[in-house]
Amino acid sequence: MTFRILFLALTLNLSFSDFVNTETGWSFVQSTSQAFYMFETLELDEVVAIGDGCAAADCESCYCCQNPGSCDVIGAFFNDVCIGWIYVNQEGWTTVPTNGNDGGEYSENYPSIGDQVNFIIYDSSENRSYYLEAYCQEEDGDCSWANFGMFLYGQDDYTLDNDSEIFPETFNILNTYPNPFNPNLSIDFYIESPGVVDLEVYDIMGNLVEKIITQNFTASGLNTVVWNAEQFSSGEYIVRLKIDEVVYATKMVALVK
Repeated sequence: MTFRILFLALTLNLSFSDFVNTETGWSFVQSTSQAFYMFETLELDEVVAIGDGCAAADCESCYCCQNPGSCDVIGAFFNDVCIGWIYVNQEGWTTVPTNGNDGGEYSENYPSIGDQVNFIIYDSSENRSYYLEAYCQEEDGDCSWANFGMFLYGQDDYTLDNDSEIFPETFNILNTYPNPFNPNLSIDFYIESPGVVDLEVYDIMGNLVEKIITQNFTASGLNTVVWNAEQFSSGEYIVRLKIDEVVYATKMVALVK
């Protein structure tokens, strides 16, 4: 049995970057704790899913990233927070790298040892996403998250939950642009239901730089604010959206003066 093993390359590239998937809006910040989930020959409606197996960190050089809408994507989620995504590998095994809680502020809502990870597959031909019901192939039947763990799912042991269709736009809850920026950063965030919103900026060490918004929003919808970073030095920053004390999304941005 031959399959692609990505963990050596990935663990050497731990730069705390924000990786955004163009088709779905799924994004994650890479942490120093990772686990890997392997799927054999993923299918959509009994047709092999399309993709070149390109990982988020390799987007600059792969076909799927350079041709948005041409490939299918599989994402990993913990409590509705994206912890990793990769384009499907139509040639065989698809290895999904997932990020865990390494103690940093940016990863506080990522899984720890023993937590369960869920998977969503995006069908580019239909522009729809579905929950993937996967069954662990480990001897003890346990595929709960563990740092540097590698877990297998067999070809006949997962199905699409077609009753639980997910609309891609529900994941586009936080967008930042331009990136890099100087000095103004536009931040779009979507509120699905009323709640207290905290929009904050941290440095890459996890220190709070500025609270942009702390406000009770009484209606759902798309909102936009502009962060002026004139007083701050060049470097990478993390924008974090928190609603009712739950972190929903983070984005890595670069201030270049």
